[in-house]
Amino acid sequence: MSYTLQKLSNRYQRMHNLIQTKATGNAQDFARKLEISESTLFSSLKFIKDQGIKLGYDTLKQTYFYEEDQPIRFSCGFEKEIK
Repeated sequence: MSYTLQKLSNRYQRMHNLIQTKATGNAQDFARKLEISESTLFSSLKFIKDQGIKLGYDTLKQTYFYEEDQPIRFSCGFEKEIK
């Protein structure tokens, strides 16, 4: 995996973990936790939504969350098919 792909994969894995545990904070906090700009955060959130993943934001708890009832799994890479 190239450095850039590895870096993106790590970012999306950290985003997934924070969203899944409802520990993102507001956009400014979320971007700070990921060590990215807010504009990069919003681009990354748009990319996730473009994949068909429904995201919401809880203004009281100040966190992003998955709106799906079904568990969301993040993966990046190749896997061997089991026969």
